[in-house]
Order: sequence, then structure tokens, then C-alpha cells
Amino acid sequence: MLALSVAIDATAQSTALSQASTCSASAPCACEAPIAAVGATRPGAASGVSPLRLVKGADAKKEITTIIAVESKGENERFIEARGNVEVRTPSREVFTDYLYYDIPIETLRAKGNVSIRSWQDLISGPELEYKRDTSTGFMKSPEFVLGLYKGRGKAEELLFTGEDQYRVIRGTYSTCNSPNPAWRLDVGTLDVNELTGVGTAKDAKVYIAGVPVAWLPQFSFPLKNERKSGFLAPTYATSEARGFELQVPYYLNLAPNYDATITPRVMTKRGVLFNTEARYLLSTPLGAASGRWVGEYLPNDREANRDRTALNIQHTQSFTPNLTLQLGFNRVSDSRYFVDLADFVSITSITTLPREAALTYRNFDWTFKARAQKFQTLQDPSAIVQPPYDRVPQLTAESPVYRFGTDKRIEFNTVSELARFEYPNAVKPSGNRTYNYSSLAYRYDTPGYFVVPRVSLHSTHYKINGLFDDVNGGNRVVPIASVDAGAFFDRDTSIFGQSFRQSLEPRAMFTYIPFREQNELPNFDTALADFNYTQLFNENRYVGQDRIGDTAQLSLGLTSRFFDAESQKERLRFTIGNRIYFNRQRVTVLGETPRDSNSTDLLLAAQGRVTDALYVEANTQFDAERARDERFAVGLRYSPERSRTLNLNYRSIRALPTLQGSVRVRQIDASAQWPIYRNLYGVGRLNFSLSDRRLTEGVIGVEYDGCCYVIRAVAQRLATSTATATTAFFVQLELNGLARVGTNPLDVLKRNIPGYSVLYDNPTRRRVDNSETPVFTPWNPN
Repeated sequence: MLALSVAIDATAQSTALSQASTCSASAPCACEAPIAAVGATRPGAASGVSPLRLVKGADAKKEITTIIAVESKGENERFIEARGNVEVRTPSREVFTDYLYYDIPIETLRAKGNVSIRSWQDLISGPELEYKRDTSTGFMKSPEFVLGLYKGRGKAEELLFTGEDQYRVIRGTYSTCNSPNPAWRLDVGTLDVNELTGVGTAKDAKVYIAGVPVAWLPQFSFPLKNERKSGFLAPTYATSEARGFELQVPYYLNLAPNYDATITPRVMTKRGVLFNTEARYLLSTPLGAASGRWVGEYLPNDREANRDRTALNIQHTQSFTPNLTLQLGFNRVSDSRYFVDLADFVSITSITTLPREAALTYRNFDWTFKARAQKFQTLQDPSAIVQPPYDRVPQLTAESPVYRFGTDKRIEFNTVSELARFEYPNAVKPSGNRTYNYSSLAYRYDTPGYFVVPRVSLHSTHYKINGLFDDVNGGNRVVPIASVDAGAFFDRDTSIFGQSFRQSLEPRAMFTYIPFREQNELPNFDTALADFNYTQLFNENRYVGQDRIGDTAQLSLGLTSRFFDAESQKERLRFTIGNRIYFNRQRVTVLGETPRDSNSTDLLLAAQGRVTDALYVEANTQFDAERARDERFAVGLRYSPERSRTLNLNYRSIRALPTLQGSVRVRQIDASAQWPIYRNLYGVGRLNFSLSDRRLTEGVIGVEYDGCCYVIRAVAQRLATSTATATTAFFVQLELNGLARVGTNPLDVLKRNIPGYSVLYDNPTRRRVDNSETPVFTPWNPN
């Protein structure tokens, strides 16, 4: 078999064939014209045969086309004819055929017999092809094709090449299922595929699922890649006790590359039609770069509440210079039950305060200066009254970097100052100004094996109060603070059950002294008792905020031991113990806090680790040694041996603040899972149950079916919207891979409720693009 390579170079006009040449497997190549060698022949071809370079005028594309065949003949600047295992190669595509005629003057390929044309992501095959190289136009009879990123495939009576990476399918089928009998398909009158814009548009389209027609659309548009375009997003459906049956039909507006909008009518049978509008933007302005997001909702005449209901969320960032940034945030709802009635997540229905703030931040020479105004809207629950927070109007802050001095740079100094005006929404609490400065000087001695950090600090505060309280000591408070923090690091090689580890032992001790200063008559604008945990154990102040500095003479002790895999050096296990010893009685408190009556805190114990590659376990407790009881206890595990197989189990217990009925323990169990039930059928669910209240906080249960090129999800959710009310919602979704998601979208619910949840796809190793934000419908245009 003789293989001959013919290349067409359209860059110059030099060597030319003066007559037709004929080469065959039975006769040597007898080309009378000068021949220029351009490279090796196809592997396995007869040695000593040089390919021909046929040079054409310089007005065509600067692209070399190589033709390989068993037999070929040609005439300069007129034609090339090839037979037998013909291959046509260009930088952008390849053609394989039994027979090829290339009409050089009009740049047209005509191929017959087992024809296929392939580009980097497309493959089209059929019995006959005509293709014009200079315009990328032509046709193929009775083609079969695989097109685009999603590998959409099908058959047709005819396929037209309408431009570079653009096709039109005439009376054909389309599906992303790699099967002779696809689970779903489109039967189309025409299908225009434009890979440049990433859009497929079908006309006279019938949707078949499992061979059954389920929909007809006069015009149907869907994404070929994850790029934006205007049009209708997939409609979503839902049903809930609070809202009835719901239908949402979002319309996406791709207004420009740097800004867009989505308009979503939300029809609720119990409440009416809610209109949601979201706008996003990225701008380059004379004042600098800007970005933001606006979301507004309007529900006229809610039939359940008998009033109009509105919501608004605005986020804006303006970078005037690299050092100067403005951030704006505004949130508002029309009433306190807005989220309870209209939201789907506990994290939203449990919102009690909505911030509104503007912050101007300037950073230079590592200093940070911030001017902020912050107000809140408080959402009240009649069964659990919420105390509104103070507004800050304004708040001015200046914070220095950590300056290091000395020849060894071990001396550290930093300072932070703030001036704030606090106003309460009503006259129940006083309003006033607060100015404070916190300055710290430390000496840091670090070595690879240990560290010692003595520190002295000064916390100065001045108040000017309007209203209920008189000034105490002129409204001034100055508190010195002294501490010494020290720790060490030891390690050794060890083994557990025959497995080698490197074990660390990391003791730490911190002594803190803060003298007593009378503070009971000072206002409390923003201070609360800090959550007691291992990190807070080594903080100087037991409070968060600036209005209370806790008096203390205390020693914090901690010990951590970690086990690292000897080969991978990954941390496998960690054990921690911590305690705090007091040398004086507590005199400073906040409202609702019981003064400490012992010389030590509760004992903190924690253990966590990846026991195996699939099993992660974590447990921690806060143990009261004097009463021999735990104040807090939590244990959890996650078992995830592979993708889409996850089990989570958690138990939490906390002893709440004392009440008239005595100490109350809050206990909660939280279990969630995603696990295969049978073949491609998966179960999903979550149970978040309050054992103390005997009440379901949130429950999710459902199934998912992975049909290789489609996924069906059916999920039910029970949600506590307040301390006395709950609602149930149902989600059913059909996802056609590479085409659309139709129905209610439970993915947000599943991802939020099931740690480790994986979205089902037919092949986890294949690149997939999430279409949830990509429009899949466009309005019908009969023209």
C-alpha cells in the first residue's frame, strides 16, 4: 500500500505542477514536475516517497492542508483526486473518506463513502460530504454526529455546515445519552448548533423520555457550554403548607458582559404572585472599579397576610484606589414574618436582625482606618422577644500593624483606637459615645522547640452617656493587663497497631492578670460573655466587646498531642485537654451572668481524627469536675468511602442558663446521608431533632436516580419556621444532562443539609458544567 501526502500551502506561489500526476500502489510515482519534500509520510508507507507540495495563490487562507491516500492524482491549481483510506488534515479539522475530489479554485471538498469529519470536539459521519474550506459551509447527507462540550449526539436527514463551528441539523434527533436507545431525546424539524455562542436552538421540537413524548415546543434553546445568554431559565415548581403550589419562571437578561439581571415571577396559590428581580454588575467608573448586587421582591396583596409585602437587599463595593474602598449593604423587609412565610431554609427563617451599613476603609503603610455607620432592622417573634442591637452611627476605627523593634525584631507593639456613637431604637436603654484605645507591648522569643511571649497592655475607655445613666468616675475606665504566654513542641516516632506515626506533644500555659475596675454602672453597648472553648482559653479577656474587661488572676493550661502519618505526613489524630485555674474571685459580670464560685473552669476535652481514609470522628466536652457533669458534649462522625456515599451522625448537648424551673439541658441529634439503595437509585435525607423539645427542627428525605444522561430527584422537607410553626415543602426535578433542569431544584437543600453531598452524574471523572445559572429557554419567535 502506497501512502502519498499532498499539502496545499496558500502562502506563496513558487513550485508548481505543470501536468497531472498519477500515483498508485502498483506503479512508482511518475511526477514530471519539480517536487519539494515537506516531511515524512504516514507510518507504514513505502520508503523513499516524498509528499507533494502544491502551491496556490496567496489570496486564500494561510493554512496547510495535508492529503494522505492510497491513490491520488492532481493538476496544478485545478484539482486533487484521491482514493482509498483518504485522510485530509488541517490545523482545525480532519476528514476521512473512501473517495475525495478537491476543487482547488473554489476551495471545495467532495467526499463519498464512509465519510467522517472531525474537529477538536465534534465528530460527524455519513455517506456523502460537500465542504467549502474558505467559508466553512457545506452539507452532509444522512449524518450521525457528536457535537460540543456535552457530546450531544444524534442522526438527521441532512446536516448543513453554516460557518466555523456552526451547524444546522435537518429533521433529526439530539440527545446527550451515549446509548443506541437514549433515555431522552429531542426530535427536531431543525436544530441550529452555534459553538461560538454556545447556544443550540431547536424548532418544531418534541421531547421524548423513555420513548414517550412529553412536550412539544415550537422553539427551544439550550446551552452548549457554561456561558451566559438571555432567555428563560428552567421553570421550578414546589409545594408547601405556607404557600401552596408554587411556580417560578425566571427570565435572564444578559445585558452586557459586565452586568445582567434576572426577573422571576413566583406564583403561589395561597398568597399570590411575588416578583423577584436580581441585578449584578461590574463597572469601571471615573471613581474606580465597582461591583454589586441588587435583589428586590414585591408581593402585592398577600392573600394570607392581607397586605403588600416587600424585601430589598443591596450590596455594593467601590474601589476608589487600591487603598480606599467603600462597601454598602442594605437589607429591609416589610414585616417580621417575611422570611418565616416566604423562605425555605432554617438559616433564613431564623434571621432576627438585618444589618444596614456603609463602611469606608483606607489602608496605607499597613495601617487600617475605617469609618462605618451601621443600623439594624429587628424581626420580632411573638413567642421569643428579640432585643434589638445598638446602632453605630458612626464608628471610627484606626488599627496599626504589629511593629517589630530591636536587633532581633523580637519586641512587638500594636495599637487600635475607636470612637463610636451608639443609639438604641427606643428609650429603654441609654445612648452615648464610647472612645477606647487598646495598646500592647510584647517580647516574642521563638525557637523551633518552644516560645515565650510576655505582654503588657493598656485598655482605656471613655463614655459620654445621654439618658438613663449618670457618669461614673467621669465615664472613664483604664485597665492594665499583663500576661505571659509560653509553649513547647516535642515529637517522637511511634507506632499504633503496626502503623508508623510521628507523635507531637504540645504543652501550653498562659498567665493573665487584670485588676478589678468598677464597671457595673457603665453601659453595655456590644459586650457578651465569650463562648468557652480551647481558643478562648488563651484569650486575655473572657468577654467579647469593649464594655467589660473581666478582672482575673488566672492560669490557662493546655496540652495537644497529634499523630502524623509517617509516610504522607498528614495529620491523622488529635487529642486536646485544657483548663483554667483562677487565683481570685470574679467581681465583673454582664447581665444574666452568674459569678464564678470555684477556683477553676470546666475541663475541656477534645479528640478528632481521620481513623481511616473514609471515616472521620470528632468528640468534645466541657466537663464540670466539681458537679461531676458535662456542661457541653458533642460527638460526630462522617463515613464517606467514595463519591456519593456519605453518612453523618452528630449528637449535641448543652446545659442552658438556669431558669425558674432549674437548669435546662438542650439535646439535639442530627443525622444525614446520601447512599445508594439499589444500583443507580440513591437515598438522601437528614433528621435534625431536638430531644429536649421533642420537636423536629428540620427534616429532609428523598431519592435520586442516576440514569446516566439524566437524573431524577424527589425530596420532601419539613422546616421549623419559628418556635411555634413549621412548614413542609416538596421538590421534584428532572435533569437532562447538557439540556435543562426542569422542576423544583432541591440541590441547595441537599448541599446545605448533607455534609459531603455529591451531585449525581453519570461519570464522576468526566468534566461537567453546572447549568443551574445558564438559561435554557428562549421566547418563541415564529420568524
